[in-house]
Amino acid sequence: MHRSGTSALAASLEAAGVVLGPVSRANRFNPRGNHELPAIVGLHEQVLHDNGGSWRAPPAHVAWDAAHRAARDRVVAGFAGSAVWGFKDPRTLFTLDGWRAACPGLRPVGVFRHPRAVAASLTARDGLTPAEGLDLWLRYNERLLDLHREQPFPLLCFDEGAGSWRISLRWLMEELDLHSTGAVTEAFDDALRHQRGDAGALPAAVARIDAGLRARAHLTTGSER
Repeated sequence: MHRSGTSALAASLEAAGVVLGPVSRANRFNPRGNHELPAIVGLHEQVLHDNGGSWRAPPAHVAWDAAHRAARDRVVAGFAGSAVWGFKDPRTLFTLDGWRAACPGLRPVGVFRHPRAVAASLTARDGLTPAEGLDLWLRYNERLLDLHREQPFPLLCFDEGAGSWRISLRWLMEELDLHSTGAVTEAFDDALRHQRGDAGALPAAVARIDAGLRARAHLTTGSER
């Protein structure tokens, strides 16, 4: 889901040797950049649009047509020669099947964050109401949980304190057979994490998905909140 620590995670993966290409390195809402490749974000926006949706209104079903697949293949070709490459875009939750068809060795990595922290961040960035933010959180993270149930993959929780998050990052690098160096944890800056979740009651559907993700995530003991 957007505003869930995906940029911090992508930066750490890049520091561990994953080639991301010419991604965004700075913007108004991410001083260190969102680490998204414009060609992939544009492709995903087109796929969602052609299926009757957008990032703010993801469609229930997504199909890739010949033009989508051709654009995807050009992106893949651009990484030829890279030992380990990847990309980050929350929209991938709804477009993953198209990438799996082209990259059978693809290994997903997931991250989630407290629903109210995400909703507050969406209010600050996009002007969504808290209710709209929670509903969008639900749409994305319900899909994340479904995918994890189908075929488990590394899943992290961005609510962990800075020390615990860095421990989770080191665990992740071992899971992915990447080199864990100091640069990996230095890629994360807790000062840039502005919103925090609260202990207030959540809508039942949101609470159910949040609990399901936490039950499956890698969580260190004694996490700070």
